[in-house]
Amino acid sequence: MDSTNVLQVAPTIWTSLIPVLNAIVVAMATLAGVFLANRSSANRLRLQLDHERQRKEEDKHASRLEELYVMIGHDSRAISSFYVPYLSATSGQVPLRWAREKSMESGFKTAPDQERLEMMFYLYYQQLTSDFDHFKAVVQDVYEKWSPGEEALEKGHLPTAEQRKAFAVAWALIDLRAKDLKKKVASLATRS
Repeated sequence: MDSTNVLQVAPTIWTSLIPVLNAIVVAMATLAGVFLANRSSANRLRLQLDHERQRKEEDKHASRLEELYVMIGHDSRAISSFYVPYLSATSGQVPLRWAREKSMESGFKTAPDQERLEMMFYLYYQQLTSDFDHFKAVVQDVYEKWSPGEEALEKGHLPTAEQRKAFAVAWALIDLRAKDLKKKVASLATRS
């Protein structure tokens, strides 16, 4: 083969390679475009999922606060209604046996779920545990104030005026402490 033949073949090869090179450049540009579009879609999806996760957490938090608020009210009413018949018994209006029966009836109908209430405070709302502990102390105080009155009634005597007053004040504090606790739970909801 002589050199003039090689030169004549070379331009033909180069002209046939131009479409191939053009196809390679177009394919690379297409791949780059698809890559950029996928990256943009992934970022948008990540933002959407983060937003949905945040909304779900906010909804869960709000649901827990609502449940806690309702439970405090329910439990304070249940505890309070348990002791209502005893208020009448301490003043001599009704016999102790009747008061016990009525207390048991009301207690079984609306028994508070203290374990669930404690779990809600200690797991999710540690900032309110001291307030909840104070509420529990008030409930315990009612029981302690009731015990001497109950002993007197069992012996056939009316509790002293001082014992009746201490019991009535302790009983009234249940509602006050429950309202205070509910306000603090509600303040958590308004802050979030």
